[in-house]
Amino acid sequence: MQFKKTLEIKANHKRVVIDVADILYIKASVNDCYIHVTSGSVYKTRSTLEAMEAQVGEYFLKVHRTYLVCIMAIHALEDTLTLINGEEINYATRRKIYSCRCHKQGFR
Repeated sequence: MQFKKTLEIKANHKRVVIDVADILYIKASVNDCYIHVTSGSVYKTRSTLEAMEAQVGEYFLKVHRTYLVCIMAIHALEDTLTLINGEEINYATRRKIYSCRCHKQGFR
């Protein structure tokens, strides 16, 4: 599965272009979103999670009201969601069944 899309954001008063394939997850906080990428960098931009979800596309799951996670970055689904970089994210119980289904259907 290949991503061929980039995301252009304004972070730290500069325009930044991020490859969508490099995004692990996006975390929302009030009116800001924090974009976590594979290099370990975090980009803060003024946006809603819903706006980010519309831009990054179908390879991302909203696992919690504040988290949007790349399906390809999911390593394990247990009590928490473990990413390929070892980070763990809590996710909403009602989204657990859907997340498991997507993970098992070969997205990873």
